[in-house]
Amino acid sequence: MLEILKHRTYRHLFLAQVVALLGTGLATVALSLLAFDLAREQAGQVLGTAMAIKMVAYILVTPPLLQRLQRICLAVFCWFL
Repeated sequence: MLEILKHRTYRHLFLAQVVALLGTGLATVALSLLAFDLAREQAGQVLGTAMAIKMVAYILVTPPLLQRLQRICLAVFCWFL
């Protein structure tokens, strides 16, 4: 199972994914602690609202940005060819 980690490129991509997941987890914990610090009794409601806003942003904002970014990246990539 660890044989695949001998490939340098895959090992770097895998490590980058692990670091990204750790960062996401830490951000979630930090947001939870901030919600508790700000709203003690209503921390659950504050955290639920913040997470809902984050999900709405992912759904509504990200797709148009990615479509535009893909076009820009393609244009830049083609320019270098």
